[in-house]
Amino acid sequence: MMFGLLGYWPNLKNPGTFNEKTAYLKLYPPQPLASIAADKWRVRDYVSQKGLSEILNQVYWYGNNPQAIPFDELPAQFVIKANHGSGWNIFVADKNNIDRDAIIAKCNYWLNTKYGKKGRWYESFYDNIEPLIIIEKFLEDKSGDLSDYKFFCYDGKPKFVQVSFDRYTNHTRTYFDEEWNVIPMSLGNPRGKIIPKPICYDRMLQAAKRLSSDFNFVRVDLYEFNQAQVIFSELTLTHGGGFERFYPKEWDYKFGEYWKIG
Repeated sequence: MMFGLLGYWPNLKNPGTFNEKTAYLKLYPPQPLASIAADKWRVRDYVSQKGLSEILNQVYWYGNNPQAIPFDELPAQFVIKANHGSGWNIFVADKNNIDRDAIIAKCNYWLNTKYGKKGRWYESFYDNIEPLIIIEKFLEDKSGDLSDYKFFCYDGKPKFVQVSFDRYTNHTRTYFDEEWNVIPMSLGNPRGKIIPKPICYDRMLQAAKRLSSDFNFVRVDLYEFNQAQVIFSELTLTHGGGFERFYPKEWDYKFGEYWKIG
């Protein structure tokens, strides 16, 4: 399967590429902070300990009993997510048009599912997370979208930045180095448009440095809200699960060379 996805058989005994090192991280005991980074609830404490509590999104409710979700007290828009998985989100743009029973059922499914052993991903550090449901503020800036920046960081040093466009329709990505020079490559999705450096870039860069200082590699995901505010999204240890192909292939090695395993 990995040959078909990556175009080569990964060397997991002596990993050199980014995808090989991602797979290695999944197969061998992760570093102690792995479960905290992956936990969308406990990671908030980690962000606060790094002196960055001001970039945390507002939480309306959290708990492990979906029946207790206070729908009537919530604002018109909000986001529901599970803390122990990836992609487990419900975006509510208008709560007057939701099926509450369906939402409760989905939340119960999440709470009773071990994400770490789900499908091909096998990311065992998720299984050390106590499952919770979190309801946060719905972020949508003046443009009707939200700029999403993913910093690939190595030992506290951001080296590459991914910017995603039209994520839920015609998903494209553009990559930059830390000085905002365009990188001529694609990863997982077609190349997207080139945009100017965001107004909040220096603040995002500093936040990424702080949040990645304890990790050999981590992807620090941040939002720029209304070109004026930086909002924390998540920390990701296994980008794409180690299954996304680089074009050209040389960038798989370049993204991997900064990642010191061990």
